Amino acid sequence: HKRKLLGARQLPMEVPEMSLAMSGYVVQRELGRGGQGVMYLCTYDEVPYCLKFFSKADGDEDTLEDLLTEYTLMKDFCHKNVAKTFEVFQDSEFFYLVNEPYFGGDLTQLGKRAHDQGISMSEDWWRGIFYQCLEGLEYLHSQAVMHCDIKEENIMLAERDCEDPRVVLIDFGLAEGFSSTSSGASGTAGYIPPETWETEWWYPKGDIFSMGIVFFQLMIGQVPSGDVIGVLQTTGENEEDKAAGLALQLPWKRFPSEMPELGSLVSAMTQRNMSLRPSAAQALKHDAFLGEGQCRAWRVRWFWVAFTKQNAHKIAGSISSPGVSGRNSDLGTSSTH
Repeated sequence: HKRKLLGARQLPMEVPEMSLAMSGYVVQRELGRGGQGVMYLCTYDEVPYCLKFFSKADGDEDTLEDLLTEYTLMKDFCHKNVAKTFEVFQDSEFFYLVNEPYFGGDLTQLGKRAHDQGISMSEDWWRGIFYQCLEGLEYLHSQAVMHCDIKEENIMLAERDCEDPRVVLIDFGLAEGFSSTSSGASGTAGYIPPETWETEWWYPKGDIFSMGIVFFQLMIGQVPSGDVIGVLQTTGENEEDKAAGLALQLPWKRFPSEMPELGSLVSAMTQRNMSLRPSAAQALKHDAFLGEGQCRAWRVRWFWVAFTKQNAHKIAGSISSPGVSGRNSDLGTSSTH
């Protein structure tokens, strides 16, 4: 069930009318297909974008409202670890949503991609991934927004290189404001926190719980995909999923014993009592990131990697699209999922 409110504010808006030809976007190739539309890699003055096509013939009012809700929510986001969208428009056949493209895939395939690239998935490497995930979550919460559907497939890598990846949170179709008055245990079974199963309300620390489950599954190599189910998922009905979510039996014996600080972080994030979980800002200060005297050098390295990549995008945008009016040529975020 997808919510149609953010707080007490209705989000749907008027969508500008413009043909794809008039928009200036040139379709290059298909990136993927989802339940609500097809995604294409496009260019505008040689700058790449992800253009989502939503068919009017195949869609309905709920689909349109979800699209506009996601756009209205995302258009003001400005953080390197959170998806960015640029504009929405329509013609007689489609609605179009313009986002930044991502090429590194989502976290469901992170382990395989890293292995194929010969990358050592060391504790320090995992720290970098997890730190960025929490930075994105901290930004969302600073904007009074809860994601409500954190899972591996909603976290992507900006580029194919897994050695120094930039992590991005995507898909805000279920997102809610802190002041939301809607209820219902929406989200994905296996990631829904106990308090949401019990009360059918989402709270900011529910996102922390969901992210903790993501971290746990990545560390033990049990990421849901194909025939593999998550540590709190079942093959049964909703009531069985709820029972598993409330039982909260995590297989800690499988967590790498040589990474106790990361284990301590994940344990704190997945506490049954949400008042015992850290906020995203508190999690970023956990010993998993600050311990062993490594944090300063690690954070400097990651800062310069992110800085270089971001400025490369800015330079490319300023060179190749100096005359773009009404569009942000600094790439933000968009899903290829």
